[in-house]
Amino acid sequence: MDKQAAKEYAAFLQKEISRKASTLDELSFIPTLSFCGYFLFSGWSGAVFGGFLGWAVSAIFLRINALRREIYMIEFSRHLHEYTDETEAGIRLANVQIEVEKVVSRRFWKW
Repeated sequence: MDKQAAKEYAAFLQKEISRKASTLDELSFIPTLSFCGYFLFSGWSGAVFGGFLGWAVSAIFLRINALRREIYMIEFSRHLHEYTDETEAGIRLANVQIEVEKVVSRRFWKW
C-alpha cells in the first residue's frame, strides 16, 4: 500500500471509529430501563428488574465496543511490519494506541 492510500485508509478507519457510540451512551440503558420497569411493574421491584436488565444490555454493548476497538487496533497496526527500525515501529504502535483511545472515548456531546 502506498503512502497516500495508507493515509486515506487511516482517515476512513478514524471516521468509522468516531461514528460509534460513547460509553456514556451505552450506560444510559440502566436508568432508562429502571424508569420503564418502575412504571411497567408498578413499584420498586420493577425498577430493580429494569436496572438489572439495563445492566445486562449495557454490558453486551460495552463488550461489542471493546471488540470493535480491538479490530480497529489490528487494522491500524497492520502495516507495522513495513518499519525496518524497531524504535519507529514502537513509536507508530504507541501513536496508534493513543489515536484509537482518543477517538473511541470521545463524549457524545462533542460529536
